[in-house]
Amino acid sequence: MDELNSEQIQTPAQSPPQIIERPLAVTVFGVLNIFFGGIGMVCTPFTLAPRLLTRHGPMAMPGDMVWNLISLLSSVGFSVWLLVLGIGLLKLKSWARSGSIGYACICIVLMVVVLGISTNSISNMLDQPRTELWAVISGMCGSVMALIYPILLLFFMLTEKVKRAFCPP
Repeated sequence: MDELNSEQIQTPAQSPPQIIERPLAVTVFGVLNIFFGGIGMVCTPFTLAPRLLTRHGPMAMPGDMVWNLISLLSSVGFSVWLLVLGIGLLKLKSWARSGSIGYACICIVLMVVVLGISTNSISNMLDQPRTELWAVISGMCGSVMALIYPILLLFFMLTEKVKRAFCPP
């Protein structure tokens, strides 16, 4: 038998482990998702709980209690989802990128629906006291401002650099 020295033995080429660099946008949105998700989980119950406990108000309508309960549960659910997505983004999990895209799309659609409902409310409130009209208008301004984050999140999650970070070649 021929003896083989170590130079004659061929081993499969071992490539060094690929280090994936996390883009700055992913870090920023991961941290913001965690921050906004945490704030939403803490603050939503405090903002909606008083509405759940009171049945009467200047603009109370039938079904307000059910709507407020649905709003509370869905807001807390979205906050938890956002928190989990933020952690996933920081860990470069592909589900976190696709979940962030889904979250952004759902938020954009919901805000457009809210703006449509608010616009309809304004046309029905023209004969109401000005304070109620201004409340609806300020709510619409808040909805427009709330569109900024999901639009930016969607934009950055769809950039080529972010795609590559989550789907390396």
